[in-house]
Amino acid sequence: MEKESGKRAKRFNGDGSITLRKDGRWMVRITKGFRADGKRNVITRYAHSEKEAKKVLKLLRVQLETRKIGAPGVTLNEYMQQFLELYKRNTIKEVSYDTYETVFENHIRNTLGYKKMGEVTKDDIQRLLNEKKETHSYATLSKIRVLLNMCFKHALEDDVVFKNPVTGTRMPNRKELAVQSRTVDILTQNEIEAIKRAALNGEQDEIAREFAPAFLLMLNTGLRKGEMMALTWSDIDEEGRVLYVRRTMTAVMNRERKEGEAKVRITTSEPKSASSRRSIPLNQMALRALELLKRYRRDREADGEYLLHGKKHEMVSQEFLYRAFDHVLREGVGEEYVHHGLHVLRHTFATKALRAGVEIADVSKILGHSSVNVTYNTYIHVGEEQKRLAVDRLEQIL
Repeated sequence: MEKESGKRAKRFNGDGSITLRKDGRWMVRITKGFRADGKRNVITRYAHSEKEAKKVLKLLRVQLETRKIGAPGVTLNEYMQQFLELYKRNTIKEVSYDTYETVFENHIRNTLGYKKMGEVTKDDIQRLLNEKKETHSYATLSKIRVLLNMCFKHALEDDVVFKNPVTGTRMPNRKELAVQSRTVDILTQNEIEAIKRAALNGEQDEIAREFAPAFLLMLNTGLRKGEMMALTWSDIDEEGRVLYVRRTMTAVMNRERKEGEAKVRITTSEPKSASSRRSIPLNQMALRALELLKRYRRDREADGEYLLHGKKHEMVSQEFLYRAFDHVLREGVGEEYVHHGLHVLRHTFATKALRAGVEIADVSKILGHSSVNVTYNTYIHVGEEQKRLAVDRLEQIL
């Protein structure tokens, strides 16, 4: 054991001590009762400065009084599991909780999770973020940092740690990421025409007759997939030519599932933000799509509340909607068929609107983005195109 320096240990009300060691570190000691052999049970911590040592001693004294003296020995895995279960599960949306849990399981449990709470450093977290930038997107890195920050802020309030190691860490530059944000995918004019034909002339194709009008509606309103799935007839004001987005489809873990039940439960929830709860004006093509959807339901004598629904009038499944979209495009464009996700309809709507000269602020409101900056950053390619066109027109004038 290294000898301590000659500097006399400072004592605070006889409860614990601080000593400067020869190696330059400050040693903090406090007694927690007696061991089975009768000797004092001394808790020892180290700090890099006297100021930090005083904070550590104060923390230890609080923990001793509240019987949390063993808290610094708890691992990040143990503490985060408790934090999520007690303070997040019943206070946030289920889908948000699922996201946090997934981030924890996939990125924290087997990396920093084994370390004790008081031993996780700023460098540990920065190193984790730097490593993850080689294989994951900026959004994933941001979620990792947010979750760690929430957890350590709570631990700080809970007197489990005396500082938040996330403070001072930095997100990697977006340009440094190995996984860049995906480019915006939009439909070709041929694919757009295929959807129109399937919706307006799909009498001989049962799948097209049932679902193509919904794709045409999404193409003319910028609806998200989940918003389309959760849309009910009470959300439509045909006379006022307005569609109201009041809820969205949500897939959450079925934690209370019984044997034989699916792991994922499909339900509806409030939109993810206030801006997502919105009204969308309907053009003539959108009204025509609604008319076709209504006609199909009438012919089928279906009276479900959803515009799209399954056999038991519940929401249609995501998988069936994906297959129907593939079917419509495959049948419509033949050998030129390329698989697209349903989000391509929203991207196509926004891109076409911006190219047609619709103000970006108006497009942002229709899409339900939280800010115009989100719209601008997502569709920056349209802005670049418009600048190029402006320069070309100037050349013609000059």
